[in-house]
Amino acid sequence: MQYNLNIKLNTDFFDWYAADWKKAVLSQLEANKEALELMLQGYHTKEKLRQVSFITDSLKLEEAGKGNLIAEYQLEEYNICSAIDRSDMDRMTLTFIIDKITLTMKVSGIYIPEREPDSF
Repeated sequence: MQYNLNIKLNTDFFDWYAADWKKAVLSQLEANKEALELMLQGYHTKEKLRQVSFITDSLKLEEAGKGNLIAEYQLEEYNICSAIDRSDMDRMTLTFIIDKITLTMKVSGIYIPEREPDSF
């Protein structure tokens, strides 16, 4: 299981990217933070995800148009039946691939292999 988000880029993005790639990537992620929260929520079915932020020092470019960074967020769980009320911070490494042809930036969360059913 791996969740992805495709962010549509405008043509000005590549001018910003050429001048300051870090600022260009971060601005696109910030502008699409609500959609990224929904993507990350898929990994946490029992908790509510809030307050996504990006650790700017973790932003790395592996090759042209491909890189990663760490997203930090708060997880809240509230269950009155089980008397659970907690709030924790969590992190996930996000990868991104910028496609100049389709003018998109694909952002992906971690890959979690799905388990095969247990045999008896």
